[in-house]
Parts: sequence; structure tokens; C-alpha cells
Amino acid sequence: MVVKRDIGADNLKAILIILVVLGHVMGFMRVSQLTYFINCIYSFHMPVFIFINGYLLSRFKFKKIKIIIFQFAILQIIYIAFFYAIGYYHSISMVSLLTPAFHLWYLFAYVVWELIVRVLNQLRKQNSFAFVMGVFLLMFLAFYIRYTSTIVNNQFLTYTRIFVFLPFFLLGYYGKIFFKKQFINKYIASIAMTILMCSVIMLTYANRIKITEIFWGFPHIHDLNMNLTSFTVLQIYQYFIAFMMVILLMQVISKKAHKYTQLTNEITFIYLFHPFFAALLIQFNFNQYSLKINLILSLLFTALIIAILLIGKKYCIKVISLLT
Repeated sequence: MVVKRDIGADNLKAILIILVVLGHVMGFMRVSQLTYFINCIYSFHMPVFIFINGYLLSRFKFKKIKIIIFQFAILQIIYIAFFYAIGYYHSISMVSLLTPAFHLWYLFAYVVWELIVRVLNQLRKQNSFAFVMGVFLLMFLAFYIRYTSTIVNNQFLTYTRIFVFLPFFLLGYYGKIFFKKQFINKYIASIAMTILMCSVIMLTYANRIKITEIFWGFPHIHDLNMNLTSFTVLQIYQYFIAFMMVILLMQVISKKAHKYTQLTNEITFIYLFHPFFAALLIQFNFNQYSLKINLILSLLFTALIIAILLIGKKYCIKVISLLT
């Protein structure tokens, strides 16, 4: 049986991968003026990306998991060496080998999320109460884990992010039927998203909290030097923004195919290799330029990186086909 593609999900994935690259480009440019835009992107792009992967998960394939683990193992060594060579990493240790390099945390986390869902499904078949309690426990861990002390560091085996972002993967997987429905007017949803992003900008402008770091998913309460009340409020805000953006984006996303929809077929390739180009931006001083120029540059760099990757992959495939 041929499974019909969800064009809306494809469109959302394509837009999200552009935002992932753009967010990383802005981050590597290290321009304080871009903080407002970085915060807006980080407030929802990974939670929604994780949600959509849970949403599209239908069958469990151990072959797929083996491929992801192999990709992680190889790229982990390559990226650690690369980041050290360009000065992004200042040292390498045994701990760093088990601390996913930059964006590779997602590969490791995805494998764990799939395995968690597999266990939950087994519980669901055997005992519905155990399933509900299991989900409840995982939700508790997602919120509580950043109140705990870290043994090595908070990115070791990406354990913090695994639990912090797990609710979005479960929401996508178990909420398929709900999110296929259109229950909010697109214009109202668009206005609501604008209001949410304005709230992020206002909190950034207030400069009372390190808002970007809370959206990263791994800093614990002691890393942010915050009191219990402020950190709790911020965590609630983080989840509220992300969950609302999941709901609203699923309502406004186009269900028709567009030119950018084709990017969905190249998402894995773009995600895995774009930092090789984006990270090179740390070698330059962009603070000398105005906000307008830096915004234009960040968009141009994003488009250029994606274009280079797409053309490069296509060229490599042609070369390989000629050689074989």
C-alpha cells in the first residue's frame, strides 16, 4: 500500500530546515543586534521540527536506527576535529567524544525518542494505566530535569535535551488525528503567532533573563544563575510558546506543493552538513555593520549554504554514477 505524502508536513519541514540554517548562521555571525531574531527562531524551530518528525513516524525500522547511529559516530569525530581546527572548540577530551558536537545531538536524541515510543506502545497494548503513568512520568522528567545538578556536563549524551524536547515528539506521534484537522482560522492563527513572537522580542529587549539559553533545551537552573521562581516561570513560558507555535503552524501551513516543498527530500543532508559552512563565519567581524546589512547578509549566507549543498550533492551523485 502506497502511503500518501502529507504535503502540509513537507512544507513545514522545508521551512523549518531553512530556519535551522538561518539560526545557526546568525549565531556564528556573533552579532548582538541579531539576538532578537535568534531568540524568535529558537523559541519554536526545534520543538516544531521534533514534533513533525514524531507526527510523520509510522513504522519502526531498526535498519533506520542503525544508519542514524552510524552517521552520528562518523560525523561526531569529523565535527569535533573540524570545530577544533577552526577554533570553535578550545580543547578535546574523552568526555567531548560522548558529548554530541553542535547539531549532532538531534541524531542521538531521535534514536532514543523512537525507542521510548516503542516501549510506550508496548505498555499501551498490555496496560493502558501503565501507559498513562509512563507518559506522565516522562512529562514530569521533561520539566524537572533542569532543576537537577549535572554529573559531567548538561550536554553529555544530550540527556537533558532528550527529556526536555521529548513532549513534542510524543505530541506529534500520538496527536496525528488531532493535528490533521483545521480548527483555527488561518488569519487568526497568523495574528496569534505574531503576538507570541512579539512577546519573545519584548522579553529579549527587557534583558532580564537569558532567554536564548532556555530555548536551547540544555542549560540547567544553576547554569543560568536564576532563582527557583524565575526559572520555573521561564520554563512554563518556553513550553507555552513552543506548544502554541506547533498548533498554530499546523493550522497556517499550506497544504499545496510549492517550489520550496522539494527541500523536504534534502533535509537530512542539509541538516548534517550545513555547519561546515556556517561555522566559518566566526572568522569574520560582523559587528562593524549595521543591523540592516547583517540581516541581509544572514539571509544571503543561508541561501548560499543551502544552494551549495544542493548543487554539491547533485554533482557528487553525477560523478559517482559516471564512475560506476
